[in-house]
Amino acid sequence: MNILHIYDENDHTSAHYVAMLTQAVGQQATMRAATSARQFEELCQQQQPDIVHLHALPPFSLPPGHRLVLTPHGQPVASFVEGYVIIARSPLEYERLKESFQRVELVRNPLITRTTTPEACAQQMLAIYQRVMDSCVLELMNQPTRTLLSAALAAAVGGDRRWAMDAEGVSTDDVNFRQLYIYTRQEGVHTLLQEGLRLHAVDAPPSQPVSSYLPTDYRQPQPMERGSLSPAAHFMQLLDDVRSSGPSLLRLAEMAQALHHADMDEEELLRQADERQLRPLLASTMQVLSEQLRLTPGFMPCPPADDRQTAQLRAQLAAHMQIGGA
Repeated sequence: MNILHIYDENDHTSAHYVAMLTQAVGQQATMRAATSARQFEELCQQQQPDIVHLHALPPFSLPPGHRLVLTPHGQPVASFVEGYVIIARSPLEYERLKESFQRVELVRNPLITRTTTPEACAQQMLAIYQRVMDSCVLELMNQPTRTLLSAALAAAVGGDRRWAMDAEGVSTDDVNFRQLYIYTRQEGVHTLLQEGLRLHAVDAPPSQPVSSYLPTDYRQPQPMERGSLSPAAHFMQLLDDVRSSGPSLLRLAEMAQALHHADMDEEELLRQADERQLRPLLASTMQVLSEQLRLTPGFMPCPPADDRQTAQLRAQLAAHMQIGGA
């Protein structure tokens, strides 16, 4: 991991802490520090940090787009700074910060207490950095990982890899399986991923338990049982849920499975969609299904539409696991 620390050049407490932490971390992570906007910009270009760690108050305006960790060091937290997590240096500070912020971690500072050591502090911070990197992983996924994700889910939904395009010669060396497992577990489709990897004969590493920071309103997607409903009625039930709650990868997979069902009556589906004035949403959903699960026109009850509603569905799906302010 590449960590870029930020602190005011006149803040000797933060400077001392960063020096201690850098030495204790050693070769386990790359750490650099910036005390000015120019240094920050230069190091961002050179290092491309995974995480920006702000100590005390920001000495300059921080641009958006970075995974931000905050350590106030007893100072007030700037209201305009949004981070993944805030680090408290004592139990008292932890309790105070928990009154205002969702995600707070306690890492005792060995420079002010004998109850910890620099080595223990470093290991705690590395675990927090890893947890930050294991959060909202969709935005970190490279193209090979995304390609294998859609190919595996398409194969699992169709029950045969021939229903999906091949994984386009993706080398598993380029796939981040850790991110793949995290994302599919949080989106409720990990079992489908495993089946798809099996159908594609992918020699995937075993998954390991990880810890992520989750949105405050996160709820694990749950399957929507078909019961005695016809495939068309079940699909409309799924579409109603997307309209009211937004799309999840699980709901899209269930839609694709319904469309692959041998008893799917497309005319009945279209009739119900028209009755509920959901034909536009249906067309937009077909476009998203083609992108996420490689649904082909032969399984679409209507032509796909790439319009404003489609863009909204994409944005909702992408934002499903995004973390707001700390």
